Amino acid sequence: MHGRKSFMRKSRFIRMWRVMFDCHRIQSRIISEAKFQGRLAASVTLSESHRKATRQLENELRNWQMCFRNWSEAQKAYVQALNGWLLKCLHYEPETTPDGIVPFSPRRVGAPPVFIICNDWFHAFERIPASVVVETIGKFAAEVSEVWNRQDEEHHKRRRAEMLARDLERRVKEESKLHGIQPPSDKKLESGTGQSGIGSELKSIDSFRRQVEQENTKHREFLQETHDFTLNSLRTSLKNVFEQITQFTAISLKSYEELSVQPGSQSLPQGNGEISYIKDT
Repeated sequence: MHGRKSFMRKSRFIRMWRVMFDCHRIQSRIISEAKFQGRLAASVTLSESHRKATRQLENELRNWQMCFRNWSEAQKAYVQALNGWLLKCLHYEPETTPDGIVPFSPRRVGAPPVFIICNDWFHAFERIPASVVVETIGKFAAEVSEVWNRQDEEHHKRRRAEMLARDLERRVKEESKLHGIQPPSDKKLESGTGQSGIGSELKSIDSFRRQVEQENTKHREFLQETHDFTLNSLRTSLKNVFEQITQFTAISLKSYEELSVQPGSQSLPQGNGEISYIKDT
């Protein structure tokens, strides 16, 4: 061990975090600047492949959340174990003052650089907001789950509208055949017009036709709402996730850069008020 700076440079942590920060910063900017399609075309429908893709995205996000949590917790546990083991090698008697026990500092007792590095490293991990990233990814997964629920509901609404339309077509053909009347064309059926000769016997069909049109309208409106909700959720959630990851990597990079300061300094340089370290008292 040749001091704090050589240790941190050899470990290449700073280089790793700088690369990660640059990548996530670019990703965050791309998501913020991305243009999303607005209104949904009337002919667009959601298929089974859409729902499968949505469910797969949710599963991948849940897995990402779990892996990120495990990764961050493993790093923290490693540093905590290393720092705890080293501190056991120091002979330290707590100093008591009228204000209470003085916080322990390896630098104060003249410990070698490796003790100071690991102690500051441990406290740096205490201040890196990994839990915020985990929570944000979880919220994104929850939004995607809600998108799937809406897609599933849209599927049922579409199936109901299609079923009623087929039932209407069947009833029109049966009544037309029964009374010897030519069935109205699809265009007339959709526009609500038919042959004037159907008489009172077919009035119930007109009423049923209006019900079919109402179901079709409800489906189209819900389909548009689902589309809008999906776009807004993806845009907002993606932006939040990459903003938090960028912030996380920026703070991590800053903390490792500050750890590279020589241990002889009386204090470590501060970040933008987001990370602070133990100071001598």
